[in-house]
Amino acid sequence: MDEAWRKIAFDHDAFLRALSAEDDAQGHNYIRSVWKPPPQGSIKLNTDGSWKQGSNQVGGGGLFRGPDGVWVRGFVSLDTGDNAFLAEVRALRDGLHIAWAQGYKDIIVEMDCKEVLKELTNTASHSFCPMLGEIASLLRQQWKVHVQWIPRDCNMAADCLAHIGGTASSSGLHILERPPVEVEPFILRDSFSCL
Repeated sequence: MDEAWRKIAFDHDAFLRALSAEDDAQGHNYIRSVWKPPPQGSIKLNTDGSWKQGSNQVGGGGLFRGPDGVWVRGFVSLDTGDNAFLAEVRALRDGLHIAWAQGYKDIIVEMDCKEVLKELTNTASHSFCPMLGEIASLLRQQWKVHVQWIPRDCNMAADCLAHIGGTASSSGLHILERPPVEVEPFILRDSFSCL
């Protein structure tokens, strides 16, 4: 019982340090930025991709949250691919398709890959990566979509989903009505910014 209590106390202290934006005694800053909820009337989509060098598989993941920071829906995917850029692009495309199918009309999309954002505006690159052209076409639909970069530490829930996608037992896109257990701590951490 004493050992269990020590473990709970240790985890509690580590959790509080992780939620703090202040430096600890060793000068470590655990969270430099925080995830921000979307304004009322909007929904936020965070996406991320994963790829292991030497593999021919890419994973993707994303989640939708409202102004209260609560999980609305998510997804994971596993597909063939040979680089991290493709994983990021595929995750963004999948998230936008889901958003459109769900009828979301005012959406903020966040991702931690600056290269994808840069190439989205470079129409010449769309011929080398047709999915970029598909995304650009989706963005021109009759809805309000703002795509922006965020620091990786603000995108940890999507990062976790992308890794789950990359290790999925079957390929394809899988919609998640509930968050996987591994993702819940990141959603909880992010939800503190909504208080």
